[in-house]
Amino acid sequence: MKTKVICAAAVCATALCVQAENRIPSASDEMPILGWCGIPSGEASVERYREARDAGLNSLMQWVPDVKEAKRVLDCAAAAGIKLLLCSGKLDTDTEAFVAAVKDHPGLGYYHLRDEPNVKDFAALGKLASRIASADPKHPVYLNWFGRVHWVNKNDCPLHWYGVDTFEEYTERSLREIPVKFLSFDQYPVLNPGLFPGDSFRHPTGALHLQTNWYHSLEWVSSLSRKHEKPFWAFALSEALRHQPGNDYPIAQVGHIRLQQYSNLAYGAQGLQYYTYRSSPAKKDRNLTQGSPLTSSGRRSPVFDRMRFVNNEIRARMFVFNGAKATDVWHTGETIPIGTKRLAPKNLPPFVKSLDTPDGGAIVSRLVNGGKEYLMVVNRSPDKELTLKITFAPGVKRVRTDGTIVDADLYGGEYWLDPGAAEIFSAR
Repeated sequence: MKTKVICAAAVCATALCVQAENRIPSASDEMPILGWCGIPSGEASVERYREARDAGLNSLMQWVPDVKEAKRVLDCAAAAGIKLLLCSGKLDTDTEAFVAAVKDHPGLGYYHLRDEPNVKDFAALGKLASRIASADPKHPVYLNWFGRVHWVNKNDCPLHWYGVDTFEEYTERSLREIPVKFLSFDQYPVLNPGLFPGDSFRHPTGALHLQTNWYHSLEWVSSLSRKHEKPFWAFALSEALRHQPGNDYPIAQVGHIRLQQYSNLAYGAQGLQYYTYRSSPAKKDRNLTQGSPLTSSGRRSPVFDRMRFVNNEIRARMFVFNGAKATDVWHTGETIPIGTKRLAPKNLPPFVKSLDTPDGGAIVSRLVNGGKEYLMVVNRSPDKELTLKITFAPGVKRVRTDGTIVDADLYGGEYWLDPGAAEIFSAR
């Protein structure tokens, strides 16, 4: 009987240790998960911010007209465990006074500088960023790049409107002229030119494809992050956009969201973003939108729970991602994306004997975090299951989607990855 008590106590102690390591993290110890186009300031409340927190977000973009409203929404956000990315014309016109009024508030996360700025504005933005940093060195400015690295037809590249010819030139010049503490870029890779008859947004399944240059962009931004020793943030599209016929983005499924965010994490992203959290009213002429987690009226769409599901899965494994460095990233499959490297057996870490994806392509990433090494495998398809065949040296662990850690040898060496899903293994 005594032996049984000791064994039970040991099991309980082990379980408590696993729970302590793998608990859902709080806002203070997880990477930013930001929702763009947050709550209209007039509707902002503790309840609406708690709703965003329930959706797995810990940061929200928030526009405010003045200091008074900024303080009110910051109070609400702090009470709900949300950090705000503040946007206000006062940052441009009354910089020092606005920053002084909000800089010590616990609900403040970042100051929004610009989205997709034109090169001609870089010099002025650099001065504004320096003024904000002088007034508040604690909270960083946020600037987001438009871009993709590779364009099949250079005449289609809109960057010449921005005063440069390439994304590489755009980003390098931005870093020279604007002092930022982290990098951010947007690109939405999941496309489907097919539509249901009579519907402007809903797409039939089975015809999705990815922009061929998306991983090339991730390769470039990840390399800039390492070169300049600044973390990078990246996006997932969470609303359907229709810029023009034949260039349509589908309403987000779980597989689409997983693919985008797990790809970002595999490349070492330290901030995740969603465009958007709440829809703006649709324009009749262009950029029609539908299917955001919150509709323009503030009601939840089915995408709310899809985003929530993926966020909670990521947050359960946050101890792997938060602070991780992507030391190498490769791809498998009959063909690999433009600008990426093919996985070879010699690339595998010592604890992996073999790896194969016989029916599709995957991202294979080596992540290092806190002295531990992880191997992350992401199904590169937004809508098809992938078979992963993998064998290990003794002692390898599997990090399951709920954050618990188990022996990999409990499994048979074959995994079936849902669209966009990720498997994670560690040496110990």
